[in-house]
Amino acid sequence: MAPKSKVGLGGAKRHKKILPKQPIKKAYIKKLARRAGIKLIKQDLYDDTREAANLFLKEIISNAVEIMLGNNRKTISGDDIRYALKLRGLRYYG
Repeated sequence: MAPKSKVGLGGAKRHKKILPKQPIKKAYIKKLARRAGIKLIKQDLYDDTREAANLFLKEIISNAVEIMLGNNRKTISGDDIRYALKLRGLRYYG
């Protein structure tokens, strides 16, 4: 009796990587503040900035997901993000 072929059995299993929650680093917040013309930053401001940035990103991404689902797709495109920003009255440069 010939051995059975093992083609198509098992295969590579794909797992989603779960990344640890990484807050926005202090240096990045400082860099944004310098670009905005702020010279000194109070220590309390870093946490408030992180919260505001997370809230902003959650709203934009949720709008982009709604746009994606409305177009019967499974992948968010750059155009979805641009349109979500446009809905909020913000412009995308770049």
